Amino acid sequence: MVAAFSPVIHAAPGIMVGVMFGLAWKIGPRGRLAVLISAAALVFADFAGLPGIGTPYTVGVAAIAAAAMFGERMIPTPWSAQPVAACMFGVYLCHVLILKVVGVVTGRGNYLTVTLAFVFALFAIWIVRRFIPTSKILLG
Repeated sequence: MVAAFSPVIHAAPGIMVGVMFGLAWKIGPRGRLAVLISAAALVFADFAGLPGIGTPYTVGVAAIAAAAMFGERMIPTPWSAQPVAACMFGVYLCHVLILKVVGVVTGRGNYLTVTLAFVFALFAIWIVRRFIPTSKILLG
């Protein structure tokens, strides 16, 4: 029974962090302060080596905290994350395969491998979504 909920349990911290950051905009300056404090705590937890908190949390939390604190002033107006965001479910579905392929070339367990795998997965999903419109049913 517990094994059935394992993916949900694994994703729960990220989901809750995302919900907190999403709501911070609506609750004003105190919400932004809570985001900043939470971001600092997660970054500290990563550097302290606490299990379950890794570099993705640190980078993601720091970026979202910066966005919550500085808002639209941080990103130029013509830029939009929507095209990338639309591909993220597809990237999630294919990243393991692409990680294995890229890992054969660049080695496993390093930031170059992870970065290249993300870029290749994003590019692949973007191409598939663009040239096979019906793929959006599955890939988001």
